[in-house]
Amino acid sequence: MHSTLSLSEHLPLFVYGTLRPGGSNFARFLQEHAKRIQSASVSGQIYWHVEGDYPYLVNGPGRVTGHLIEIDPEVWPNLLAEIDRLEDYDMQNEAESWYVRRRITATLANGQRQTCWTYFWNRQCSGRLIEHGDWLKR
Repeated sequence: MHSTLSLSEHLPLFVYGTLRPGGSNFARFLQEHAKRIQSASVSGQIYWHVEGDYPYLVNGPGRVTGHLIEIDPEVWPNLLAEIDRLEDYDMQNEAESWYVRRRITATLANGQRQTCWTYFWNRQCSGRLIEHGDWLKR
């Protein structure tokens, strides 16, 4: 459905781990560039990579809690490139990437649905499933 859209299209970013407000990477990457932050959720499962102490999202039954962040368009291309590097995502070499960036539909607290970017795990699952779906409440 979205195959004709660019991989750098300016969409909100759904974050579920260290990039969420309160997470270790939020202040470093997103805080000063966020135009709007809203609570949201997506379909899937979240795991805790215990050894590395970070989360990852995979397809599966359940809901994952996070935030939908709208980014200032002026900084979008450079900021997205920085976050791609943080997530070890290389669109030219997805097979070797730790995460892959994909479009997904997030559901806001008011029930509205919004197409956004998020990062999915691109490795074999290991670690602990966070059954309630909220990384910050692990």
